[in-house]
Amino acid sequence: MSIRNYPTFLLCGKYDGWTPVIKWLHKLQMDFRPHCDVVTSEMFFETIKALFTGKAESLLDSIPRFNQFTDQEQESKPSDVEEFKQALMKQFPKKLVGTTDDRNAQENIQNLRQEGEETLAEYHDRAQDLLRRSNGRDDGINISPELSAI
Repeated sequence: MSIRNYPTFLLCGKYDGWTPVIKWLHKLQMDFRPHCDVVTSEMFFETIKALFTGKAESLLDSIPRFNQFTDQEQESKPSDVEEFKQALMKQFPKKLVGTTDDRNAQENIQNLRQEGEETLAEYHDRAQDLLRRSNGRDDGINISPELSAI
């Protein structure tokens, strides 16, 4: 097995999911550029596994389709990398500043309903997009101490 010369990833750093992923992916590409002509899908997923933290890591852990590549259970192809990037850009998009929807976020949340022909997955994506645009965050769950056996 040959030894790989990986970059230090000083430009991109770790990715936590709180900024648009497109910017981070561009910096990642810039980090790779001096070290290799072609970034293989295997190298890409190894890097993702090492650099994702926080919210991004949780998302990665929740998608079995991509876990098989980061855990090296299955060999990935370049098309898998592109599919992964598209999924990331959908989950961590650029934030549009000052749109009408942002100003009416509370009203939009109150009126949120699943449309007649809309699938549950489409409704879920639309709801998550609305919460993301309104800077909605989940509250942590207060877990009381477990009961001890008597």
